Amino acid sequence: MRHSFHNGALTGWLRLAVVSAFLCSIPFVRAETNPDDYAVLQEFYRGLNNPEVLKWPAGSSDPCGDKWNYIFCSRSRVTQIQTKNLKLSGTLPKDFNKLTELSNVGLQNNNLSGSLPSFSGLSKLKYAYLGNNQFGTIPSIFLSAS
Repeated sequence: MRHSFHNGALTGWLRLAVVSAFLCSIPFVRAETNPDDYAVLQEFYRGLNNPEVLKWPAGSSDPCGDKWNYIFCSRSRVTQIQTKNLKLSGTLPKDFNKLTELSNVGLQNNNLSGSLPSFSGLSKLKYAYLGNNQFGTIPSIFLSAS
């Protein structure tokens, strides 16, 4: 009898250990957007004449954790902004180049205007769709082949 109790208790502990190990192995990802990225997105929002079109949550929501519309992240960094065809009007933030993990930006077919901010420092940027907006002169850095 004592032997079977010991085996039963051992089996119970073993089950608990296996379940605990399994639960600990599940990645609980709670992204907290990089503060610089978050600040640029807030500036972008404030620079728009019609930001309600984005339907971004109010308050201190986390763009990478809460999956904001039109924003794509990898870990805690913004990697894409895709706002094509939304009829957004306004300007882009001057510190847009702080989105250093940005690889793709799709702003085409809106009514964005003003000067294009510097994209220097955006070394991961592969695609920048900016057509059919009202931007001023295109900086020469966009015209040079690399």
